[in-house]
Amino acid sequence: MTANYLYSGKDDNAGVNAAYKLSRTTEVVGREISHFRRKKPLKTQRKIKSLEGKIYKKESKLLFQRNFEELKKTKAYQNSNKLNRFFMKKKFQRDFRKKHGEGLVNRIKKSFANIGKKTLEVLKNKGYKQILIALCILGLFFMLFQGISNVGSLTSGLTSNVIATSYLSKEEVLMDINNEFTSYEYALQDEIDSIKENYPNYDEYHIKGDSVGHDLHELFSYLTARYGEIKSAEEIQKELKKLFNQMYEKKYTSKSITKYDSEGNPYTYRILTLTIKKKSIDEIAREEFANYETNMAHYLALLDSQGNMSGYFGSSYGNFGEIIDNPNFGNPGIEFDDVTVKQLFSEAEKHIGKRYVFGASGPSNFDCSGFVCWSYTKSGVKRMPRTTAWQIYKNYCNPISPSEAKPGDIIFFKGTYNSGTPISHVGIYAGNGMMLHAGDPIQYTSINSRYWKNHFYSFGRPK
Repeated sequence: MTANYLYSGKDDNAGVNAAYKLSRTTEVVGREISHFRRKKPLKTQRKIKSLEGKIYKKESKLLFQRNFEELKKTKAYQNSNKLNRFFMKKKFQRDFRKKHGEGLVNRIKKSFANIGKKTLEVLKNKGYKQILIALCILGLFFMLFQGISNVGSLTSGLTSNVIATSYLSKEEVLMDINNEFTSYEYALQDEIDSIKENYPNYDEYHIKGDSVGHDLHELFSYLTARYGEIKSAEEIQKELKKLFNQMYEKKYTSKSITKYDSEGNPYTYRILTLTIKKKSIDEIAREEFANYETNMAHYLALLDSQGNMSGYFGSSYGNFGEIIDNPNFGNPGIEFDDVTVKQLFSEAEKHIGKRYVFGASGPSNFDCSGFVCWSYTKSGVKRMPRTTAWQIYKNYCNPISPSEAKPGDIIFFKGTYNSGTPISHVGIYAGNGMMLHAGDPIQYTSINSRYWKNHFYSFGRPK
């Protein structure tokens, strides 16, 4: 009031002007002192709240680490791959927040209560401008956050979806894994087909039970959900053998009965029965993952999407009809100059995409030696009666070194299954490191993969 009174006369009198300045300065200093006194408790309160928050965060972090260390000691965590461990940690974090943290609704309520309280304090101090600026900044922040979160959720959703539904291993590694697993089934089928030769002292033979064969997408989905990315078939060879033993159970039973010949003389009539019981890989997977929610969810997602590789491996149980023209199986661009070689591959390529069936001689299905014999004979290149891979090598070929090999030669492999002979698989060499053979399905395949390199036996040139 004094300053306002003196203001009107400050220009007319130097003494009044000096008194005005003194009173105005006193007013400003007094206001600052009053503001500081009001502000000091709020500063102290904010510091206390900040320290409380830091203490709470540190305590929560320590509690989480202690509990997570206990989880890491469990068998389920230690037996899981990196991807599944990541999912397990995320689930553990969610469960931990639910148990030890505040609920989302309560946190939002608390935040709004604090904002309201602080707004009233600012209003008491007449900080209208500050509130207006804060509201503008807050509005801009929410707009930017909404845009970023939309993009982030879209990209993270797409990424996690692709990861969760795709096989993590390379196509050639998966093919090697399937070849390895199939080789065990070939050996079992060979044992079934050779029952008379292996057990010659019986009068009658019966084969009962399930057929031999597996769904490769069940195999790949199970292995991916359990082991994540697999670098090579060799690293899980023991696991594949264990899975095969879980899948198949064989049992021989013999029975002797008394019969009589035409003259009425009794004799012993012996019957041998082989029973095959098969459990699907899907059944095994569901049993194995019954107590592992993350693995089960991952397995089911992979199985449903077929690892996003149905175009490469086919989409149904052993049916490759829809991928006969798949470029991954067809001629990779090799051109044959020799007329005889062209003739041979012209016949052999007619059967690309057909199933491998043990002991089949064509034309609907083939096994490896049946396919080679058919291709050479039907093309008119060389008469090669139906026989085994070992007999093709012994009777129809001259061994040659890899450096001499050219299109139209025959390539032999060992140990792809327990065939009882030095050679267990055969294909037609096409040049450029490729062969055309009765895999499953009949296809062009690189001989430079780790699997085929490990099983290579020799090249042979038809006599």
